[in-house]
Amino acid sequence: TRMENPRIDQYNKGQIKSIEAFAKSAGIPTRVWIASPNLSNDYLVAILSGRSIMSVGASSKCQQMVKAAPLDKIKRQVKAYIAEKDGVKAKDANLVTLIGTRFDESSARATKMKARGESATDAVDAMGNGQMVLSPIANWDTFDVFTYIGYVRSGKFAAYDNFDELVEIYREANGGECMVNIYLSGTVH
Repeated sequence: TRMENPRIDQYNKGQIKSIEAFAKSAGIPTRVWIASPNLSNDYLVAILSGRSIMSVGASSKCQQMVKAAPLDKIKRQVKAYIAEKDGVKAKDANLVTLIGTRFDESSARATKMKARGESATDAVDAMGNGQMVLSPIANWDTFDVFTYIGYVRSGKFAAYDNFDELVEIYREANGGECMVNIYLSGTVH
């Protein structure tokens, strides 16, 4: 989004390297595309230049400009890449986007996910535009997420990362407290 905290930007770059290294060691062909708004469609640039006013309330202008539009552009590039590799037209390239939304996050999120037909096991045309979506952790609750992270950190599950840095980032953001303790205290949701 070009608005990340520098610590998160550094973390994201490290995650990409970890994913690439894990894929290479597992023999999984991998290519990374990074979605980012261009300057002509950047929310902050539009605000600072006076081309737009700041969105408030239920307006989704910021989300559309910094997330949705760049992701749509990348998806078109990925579809073109897949189509070329498979020898088909871009419109016929099969693309499934994996997302980390969970029904448990909030009642508003759950309502929207149900309306889109999101599923942990079946890819669905969630937006009605042919872009297939799979939500593998849709049915997880917060403790399932913490449990998975704990299993990876303890070596019970193998993953592309050990999540130590993720836990440290949450700890730094919460005054040195463990993310599970903060969650249980109800001070952060």
